[in-house]
Amino acid sequence: MSLKRLFWLVSFALMSLFLLLTAGLVATQWNTYRNDAAGVPVVRHIQLAMHVMELISSERGPSNSVLGANETEMPAARAELERARLNSDRSITTLLYVLHSYPNPNYPAIATRIAQLRTEQPGKYEQPVSPVPDPNGWFHARVVVAAVDALP
Repeated sequence: MSLKRLFWLVSFALMSLFLLLTAGLVATQWNTYRNDAAGVPVVRHIQLAMHVMELISSERGPSNSVLGANETEMPAARAELERARLNSDRSITTLLYVLHSYPNPNYPAIATRIAQLRTEQPGKYEQPVSPVPDPNGWFHARVVVAAVDALP
């Protein structure tokens, strides 16, 4: 065997080994990329769900304002509460639309539970209970506790 032929044989073997290892590395990285790319919509859905939770939680401030409002402050406090609830309802509707449009086998059950947010306690959700102060303008503790217990 000539030296030139041996050189080409060793070069071909090394090049084949290098190409094989490179192909394995590219295939592994491609699978990682595909798995990560499939997770991006799920992360966006989680962000949307967290935004919905934030808006629902932000209803507490206007609810507390309605609970503590006197007669002159009541219309403005109720209007603020209605705006907060409208924002929450819109975000829940958006989240439900997204969950129903994405093909994930777990999403229908999750969407059903989220839809119950608006239907579990419709009477309590629509109108908060407002405590009534005594003639001196003071709220008794039992009245405030009963109003807070009535919140959803």
